[in-house]
Amino acid sequence: MNPNLAFSKLSNPVFLPVIICMLQLLITGKKTVGFIYHSIYAPQNHIYLIVALIIVLCYFLAVVFCHYSNLYCLLGFVFVKKNPSLVQRKINILQEQEDKREATLRQAAEDVDEKAGKVRFFKKCGLVFYYLFVHLKIYIQNRAYAAVYLLSFVKYKITKRFCGLLDPERIRINEIRFCWSTAVFELLTLDLLLFIYLDGDDPCLKFFELLSTVIIIPVLLSWLAELKSKKK
Repeated sequence: MNPNLAFSKLSNPVFLPVIICMLQLLITGKKTVGFIYHSIYAPQNHIYLIVALIIVLCYFLAVVFCHYSNLYCLLGFVFVKKNPSLVQRKINILQEQEDKREATLRQAAEDVDEKAGKVRFFKKCGLVFYYLFVHLKIYIQNRAYAAVYLLSFVKYKITKRFCGLLDPERIRINEIRFCWSTAVFELLTLDLLLFIYLDGDDPCLKFFELLSTVIIIPVLLSWLAELKSKKK
């Protein structure tokens, strides 16, 4: 389904987490970890602290993305052969059965009305019990139908939502959305921690506040534009 290009193969959601994990194994050496640790807890200057925090943010983003990509592929493989039309067909059959039960109940009421004027009192009592039995039977079947219909409808919505997860364009869009959302969450968390532990005029705090503004505002604007287009 993907073009036969090197970049497309590397960006495949199955192979990309493997590549990221291999890069993590290469860069997480003793010297690198020691440099990041000392740059955060005993920084020589603000530049070292900023660089160390950026490395930590990118590292955590890569780790979370690997888990997300694996779960995304597993979910996509589960629904790759699911067909929403089959579930819709089952819902249509349930609706037809509901119509038949309503027709049965109406026919029972018509039969009772027709026979009630031709029989005596005791047989009328029998017709009453017969109609109550039919009514109770239909009521129980309707309650069971409502539960099965609700489960089938939920299954239809889930299947329709997830059946195309492995489409290349959808994979790309979902990966971008996830990375943007994770980056925004990381920056907001980091800004909160820096606000608590650093002074208000600290250059590191100012830098990440500016970085958060540059990243978060385009995300919010694109989100609002998407909501507006969906509303139209």
